[in-house]
Amino acid sequence: MFACKLQAIWILIILLAVSVKSSTANLVIADKTTKNFTNVTAAIAPDSGGGYPTHLVSMVVRGFLTLLTLLRLHWVDWTQQSKWHEDIDFDSDWVLANFTSPSWAAGYYYETHTYFGDENLTNILWWDGWVNGIYCNNLYFYLKHIIDYKLSYHWKIIWGQDCSYPLK
Repeated sequence: MFACKLQAIWILIILLAVSVKSSTANLVIADKTTKNFTNVTAAIAPDSGGGYPTHLVSMVVRGFLTLLTLLRLHWVDWTQQSKWHEDIDFDSDWVLANFTSPSWAAGYYYETHTYFGDENLTNILWWDGWVNGIYCNNLYFYLKHIIDYKLSYHWKIIWGQDCSYPLK
């Protein structure tokens, strides 16, 4: 009986959150960047044999994902512009994914689309001292005061071990 009431309350919260006008609701992310668009038909990098070492990007996406409509990992080149992306499937309330960067990539960022708005997170760029590290990303989506859909985003680089979530 209690579980049914709790489920009904969550359904009401979801319906209320979706029915609130987008002008009064917003997605709040601490770090914002200019929106970059991906051109996947363009030549990404010359065949010069140069590039960057490949990097492992690990992520956990968790929390209240019902209002999330798209989540994408963008690979950026040396100009810090998106040149390719990976769509992240978030069918459950806890998603764990790992990607290896292309050799031309100088870093990455996340793009989020929700019923409340779209945002890009700050670029994370490779540096010489970070080679062979694993880039661990913790994306936690939650509702605050019913009208604010928030993202708590933390990342760190580790060596010689696997990512452990939530990040501390």
